[in-house]
This record gives sequence, structure tokens and C-alpha cells, in this order.
Amino acid sequence: MRRYSSNKDWNVLIKRLIRHGWTYKRGGKHGRLTHPECSRTLIVPISPSDRRSLKNFMQFLRTARIYLGKMPVKSDFN
Repeated sequence: MRRYSSNKDWNVLIKRLIRHGWTYKRGGKHGRLTHPECSRTLIVPISPSDRRSLKNFMQFLRTARIYLGKMPVKSDFN
């Protein structure tokens, strides 16, 4: 099992995005998720220190869905 982040919730989110066709590339302190249709790149922390970082990222995905179409959001993961 590959670990994308030191946080288990981030790992779950990243794995689900990858299943939806996103690609992940690991960097030094951050990873990059690339959307399969529009090549939009999102930066994700490898070791998030902010307790709200995942919640903020989920809100960003919901907001970006308006502009990017089929980006998966929290309701798609249930």
C-alpha cells in the first residue's frame, strides 16, 4: 500500500482521486495531483500541519467543480 501523505485522511482522498483518473507525482514536501481532462495541477502536502488543511482542500474541490466539470467531491466518495 503506497502512502501519499503522513495523514490517513489525505491518503484516502488522494487514492480516490487517483481511481478517478488523476495522476500523482511526489515532490520534496508536496505532491502534485493532475486532473486527467484539463491538466489542472493541485498541490497537496506530504505532511500537513494545519488541522483544517483537508477541509479547506475539499472546499476548493467543490468550488473548482463549477469551472472544471467532473472533479470528484466528497459526495462522490461515499
